Amino acid sequence: MQGVNRIALYSLLGMALMACQPSPFGLTAELEGTCAATALETPTNQALGDQVMEMGTVPSGSQARCFEVTWPIDLSTYIRGFKVVSEPTDLLSRSEVYRIKTDESLAALFGVEASEAKEGFECPGVLGDDRLSWWFESQGNEWVVPEAGVRQASGGTRLLIRTVFKEELATDTQLSSQWLTTDTPDQIALTTSVYDPFWLVKGAFDLPAGEPSIERAFIFDLATRLALDSITIKQVRFEVGGAAKLANLSIERASGERVCVDHRTSLEPGTLTNAPLVSPLVLEAGDFVQLTCQWDTTNKQSASLWSMTDELCRAVIIYTTEENL
Repeated sequence: MQGVNRIALYSLLGMALMACQPSPFGLTAELEGTCAATALETPTNQALGDQVMEMGTVPSGSQARCFEVTWPIDLSTYIRGFKVVSEPTDLLSRSEVYRIKTDESLAALFGVEASEAKEGFECPGVLGDDRLSWWFESQGNEWVVPEAGVRQASGGTRLLIRTVFKEELATDTQLSSQWLTTDTPDQIALTTSVYDPFWLVKGAFDLPAGEPSIERAFIFDLATRLALDSITIKQVRFEVGGAAKLANLSIERASGERVCVDHRTSLEPGTLTNAPLVSPLVLEAGDFVQLTCQWDTTNKQSASLWSMTDELCRAVIIYTTEENL
């Protein structure tokens, strides 16, 4: 099928139809390509952090906590490593870093009191849209040094750090973040999210309870949406919710070739990140990306709504480009 005709066809189908129909060109499990991921190497030098920022004290009884940190106004650099340190140690399950892309305050974003947002607040999940851009995830008190590329931080960059603990805290716990920076990056990693905007409309995404297999899929031309001729996909993070049983990302090239990018059936939070693709994939304008998610809602008592604390279907793609931005 010629590219122009394919674009016209998908436009006629419309986002509402795409949100409710089975995958138009099948599951990525059926496609040729390498979907395996490889683990990152964790630095052995635990004194790597050359920038330390205090986060605050987490009160006892907390399970997950969000903090905002602002990159020092006089420090514009590239971040190539991150970890959170807790006192006492060995309490953290994982820590996630997001860049705040909006001028809105955290209090407005999450509906909490301004004083609460400043000191950190309970957050079982984060926003399921593009106001936050995922950067890193570290396990426990360990360093994460992403192979996909560094992140650029300028003075005043606002970052959200979400910490998840192994269990509810028995005592108040002090947290600080450590950052490894560099002035000479090899590659700058960029992030974009893949999901159907129609799913954010009330009722459009809802997953009925009591179903052993429900599927949502979305197709679009990612490189063109980014106004780039080509990008290189380095890593994929799926965000799907607790009832998900499958998440995959695939490409249908303009030539008609179908390629699997990443395919996951093990969807515990700790398995979704920090694993770059074995072979980075080049995506060109005219190539279509398909995101597919499946859920088993047999144990649900009511419909699942789009939410980071319930269910959703989003792929966060970490990529690089040779083009000037």
